[in-house]
Amino acid sequence: MSNSYATAWRLAIFSFVVAAFSGALMRYGMFAGMPAGLLLGDVRHAHSHLMFFAWVTPVVILLLSEAVRRSGTEFRAGAVIASAAAVAGLLAYVPFLLSGYRLLAIGDKELPLSMITSGLNGAVWYAFASFYLIVTWGRRRTTVLRFADGAVVSLVVASVGALLLGFEGMTGILDARHMDAFVDMFLTLFADGWFGLATIVGLLLTFFADALKSPRSARALSASAWLLTTGLVVRTVARLAVDAYGLDELAIVESVGAVLAGLAWLLVVGLLLSAVRRSHAAATKGSASASEPAAPDKLVALLVLLLLAVKAVFELAMALPAGEAFITREGLRIVLLHAFLLGVVSLALVSVMRSLFGPQVWPGLGAFAALVFVMLACLLPLTGLWPANLSGSWALRTAFYSSLGPATAGLLALLFGRSGQGAASERGTVRSEAPSPRRSQA
Repeated sequence: MSNSYATAWRLAIFSFVVAAFSGALMRYGMFAGMPAGLLLGDVRHAHSHLMFFAWVTPVVILLLSEAVRRSGTEFRAGAVIASAAAVAGLLAYVPFLLSGYRLLAIGDKELPLSMITSGLNGAVWYAFASFYLIVTWGRRRTTVLRFADGAVVSLVVASVGALLLGFEGMTGILDARHMDAFVDMFLTLFADGWFGLATIVGLLLTFFADALKSPRSARALSASAWLLTTGLVVRTVARLAVDAYGLDELAIVESVGAVLAGLAWLLVVGLLLSAVRRSHAAATKGSASASEPAAPDKLVALLVLLLLAVKAVFELAMALPAGEAFITREGLRIVLLHAFLLGVVSLALVSVMRSLFGPQVWPGLGAFAALVFVMLACLLPLTGLWPANLSGSWALRTAFYSSLGPATAGLLALLFGRSGQGAASERGTVRSEAPSPRRSQA
């Protein structure tokens, strides 16, 4: 791992640790009260935005930069932008912690400091999107690049929610309805599109590269990349129109977009699992070593696909009013959110980075994965699926203690992890699909 990659990666791990312990503090406050005059909602914003801005986003930028490099084009600015994203995210943490989306008193003035620092983060995103467009313009669109394209498109569209939020906030016309709609537009598409599609990029670069060896599978994956991007964007824009501007007639468009996205997720998972089966069958025929246990990283990657399939099923359910009402009534959103962002995205990113740069960049993946699943299991007693007669105040305490596990695993990775000398920045370009003439961006 080059020095610039290592710097961005270490900053991202540090951000994960701070964000994860902030999430634990939030759960502590749910049963014991928040210390130092902090407000629960502000801590929640600080936790989620640090995870989004300074943990996942820098790592996603590193992965997409690697995808560009493997397509045959250098992208040296990627690692610098990744570090800038982590620093900008960390700068936004304290304003969100102290004031959320409200004005923050600085001396005798009140300033929208969280929105100002969010603007700094936005500038980093646009810098990356601009550099990405420049260096990939005219480059042949491999399947991996199509998922990367979809991730960048999702980032830009999601940022519109942040722009609307900042504009109305600084002009003083922001109300609760618009704030909720803008935040939902930004965070939901940022997570599902920017993070989700980039996660597939990482998996295709590492554990599921065999899916690209079959031209038919590669074409189907390319189609699913744009089907997924289209579904997510259509769902997001239609939901904004309904929630912020009262255009209820577009609710059916939102449902159609959600169905497209859910089906695309299932298609991606099915294609990747089919490639695993084909690879295993071929290895079994040709070598006795195929019976050896899979590496922990590959097992974690398979668990990620399982959780991604669960997400797809719930996406389809939420496309229907009855399904969304059930999920809301039973309080399942918090579990689904963490199952995706922690169980899919974070686990996948750690596994992929270990595969690219060596296991030393995040020691103890197996323990981290186990602690993540323990935490997810401990969130279930907070939902309506848990029998009411078995619930009690212990459930909040259990959720708090279990949340310390992933945070501690991240801290140990920060303290004992080392910069890898493996793959991505040092070795030659790897292409998973046969080259073809250059053509303009699809």
